[in-house]
Amino acid sequence: MALTVSDILARNLLPGMRLVSGGLGIENVVTWVNIMEILDTPESIQPGELLITTGYGLADRNRYSGLIARLKERGVSAVAIQTGYYIDRIPAFILEESAHFGLPVLDLPRNYSFSDILHILIDEISGDASLLKASGIDADWFQAALLTEMKAGGSNFFEPGRKNYLICIGPAGNFPSDSEAGNAALRTIRGWLGTLPCRIVSVSRGSSSCFLMSYDKGSSFHAVSYDLLIRLTLSSENEGLNFFAGIDRVPSEEALALSFRHALQGIVLLRSIEAVRGVCPYNNYDFISSFGAMYRSSRGSAMTVPALKTLIAKDRSRGTAYTRTLRVYLSENCSITKAAEHLNVHRHTLNNRLDVIRQMTGIDFRNPFTRASLYLSLMIHDYYGV
Repeated sequence: MALTVSDILARNLLPGMRLVSGGLGIENVVTWVNIMEILDTPESIQPGELLITTGYGLADRNRYSGLIARLKERGVSAVAIQTGYYIDRIPAFILEESAHFGLPVLDLPRNYSFSDILHILIDEISGDASLLKASGIDADWFQAALLTEMKAGGSNFFEPGRKNYLICIGPAGNFPSDSEAGNAALRTIRGWLGTLPCRIVSVSRGSSSCFLMSYDKGSSFHAVSYDLLIRLTLSSENEGLNFFAGIDRVPSEEALALSFRHALQGIVLLRSIEAVRGVCPYNNYDFISSFGAMYRSSRGSAMTVPALKTLIAKDRSRGTAYTRTLRVYLSENCSITKAAEHLNVHRHTLNNRLDVIRQMTGIDFRNPFTRASLYLSLMIHDYYGV
């Protein structure tokens, strides 16, 4: 996998930097960083480099007209210009040429030193190998295999009006990557995903699997993501097998490599917050990072709800599903209609289950602080096994 201009912006690696023109080249791969204060030797820039400059003399149109075309021809990935030193704003002719040639131009705040920029970006550029090692999933292999499976099946996942998602699942480290028990657990997950109303292709290697799922425009992926978290929790509790899963939206086939990177970053995040299992959708990356920091700061001493332990114990001893009912009810914002649909039960059945939960635990679902505490306690249980 490679770092792209889009990746730098989406992950906010340089806060305050923004794309001002040339969005057609947003997925250009960045292979290195070249810092050039005076743009007098563009022929020395190598393909794939992100050019950083303070823009000295750039307002001189007679001298720099055609610069973007020359950089495009050199294969430069993007140009980041620090405004505030020699120019207050990027010249209009630069922006026009950028839009015409599809070469991204980025406005970079002046508060960054060249040393800051190099440390941040070069660490990321050289981080692909470490990302592979930390996540345990070879994204290049899985991406090629998924595309082969998709094309062999004859389905166009990326036709207009469809929503596509990537799920990467790998061992959390408590069993070998080629464990037969781990493989069996993944086969169970594949079987469940195969029953969902969507197009799906999957590829497995050892005890890791990647899934590409395509939904009609009106369908929702929210329930799938949450149900996967529940299934990983149950796999951990019932079979002693812990998995991490990273998820990202895939807007196009060209964006698949970036989605793989995002999914693997989610898995690495789960390791870094010391979770024992769990799911990290990339759009919730910041929240899960904060949640992990909060939990580790107190080790959950003040964030668990006794009522949840009562429900979990009841389910384990009687084989009931009160905890799952509570999970889904909270995840659907306490909507009886949506939760009943998610659980595939009648509204009256759901109301009866909630009445039993109230009687067993004394939970008051009308209290927003109680609901928030319950949801947080469920997250601690799902991610940390507490």
